[in-house]
Amino acid sequence: ADAYHQIVNKIFFNTWGIGNFSISPSDSTTLYNIAIQDPMACGTAIYDARVMLGIDVNDFSTTGHRMEAMPTKANTVVADKVGILYPNPAENSCTYEATLSETESGMIMMYDLSGKLLQSYKLISGNNTILMDVSMFSNGIYMYKIFINGKQVDYKKLVIAK
Repeated sequence: ADAYHQIVNKIFFNTWGIGNFSISPSDSTTLYNIAIQDPMACGTAIYDARVMLGIDVNDFSTTGHRMEAMPTKANTVVADKVGILYPNPAENSCTYEATLSETESGMIMMYDLSGKLLQSYKLISGNNTILMDVSMFSNGIYMYKIFINGKQVDYKKLVIAK
């Protein structure tokens, strides 16, 4: 448990502790490997790693692995209440797909962790497939919000790992 605390604290102080919310791919992998451990055996650093990665783990699951979706660079799909975003983590681009009813229109808005709006894309009624260029973003965690008919309906994370 002490070793996990030292590792997580080192990553935290080298990133979030100085206001840098970009986590390198190797640090993300290290945090992920800590985050999936059993907290009863490995201590509370596991929760810190989960917060830094923005993941939720059901430690009380009795079936299979506790993670709902294990991130992989090639094929992770993040579903929200409206559509899906893939791949996540992304390198230079990602795709958002959603289908809206005839009476719906919306927006997908991308933010950095300080809340600064970076990009926005319009969603129209019918099928939407939006290729999002994220090549100018540095490695790290970003957030996106989905608005339908002017109302925010979801808020999710996007990880950029180049």
